[in-house]
Amino acid sequence: LAKGAADALLADGVQPTELALIVDQRGLGDRLDRAVTATRASADVHEAALQLLKKVEAGRDTLARDPQRIQATVANLKGTMRQQAEAMRRLEQAGSYAMPARLNALINSGDPQTELLAARAMAAIGRNAVLPLCTALPMLHESQQVRVCQVLSEIGWKAAAPALVARQGDAKASAGAREAAGVALRRMGVTATEAGPRWAMLEKECLVGG
Repeated sequence: LAKGAADALLADGVQPTELALIVDQRGLGDRLDRAVTATRASADVHEAALQLLKKVEAGRDTLARDPQRIQATVANLKGTMRQQAEAMRRLEQAGSYAMPARLNALINSGDPQTELLAARAMAAIGRNAVLPLCTALPMLHESQQVRVCQVLSEIGWKAAAPALVARQGDAKASAGAREAAGVALRRMGVTATEAGPRWAMLEKECLVGG
């Protein structure tokens, strides 16, 4: 009976996103995890249960990249401790797809708590946050550039070095932005003063799969 129920949910007619919504909106996540554990005594049922869990996770990943859901998730950064923890988890799942909403929360929210949690969410995603932040960096105001440099410094991935070197050497940039870029570079152990060679090195690494 359990195997038949699992097979029905694994059928192509049931979409992963649909299944994920059923599980999450009805608060069935813990019950699903316990059910999968309980099926270990039967190899066939356990395999079906594992496939069902994978399908739910695939649906969650797809939903995590939906812009409207991302925006709602960012709003939950100001919620209860449980809502904050869930929001951080979902934003990490969304990866670079959530960067526009997170960057907006970081620089435009006007709320210190939201800015702090948005910065933590970016640091949690790590490398996938770096290139979107570097792309945005030249277009931001001074205080915003400083905040983004601080996040890049916390992540510590040297793919950010070319953008930071360019910011540090830009005579039109504010003193605060140049100093923040310099701090981030020193933390990464980068001593370069010219952006061109750093861009060339990054391009080469991308071409060879680095």
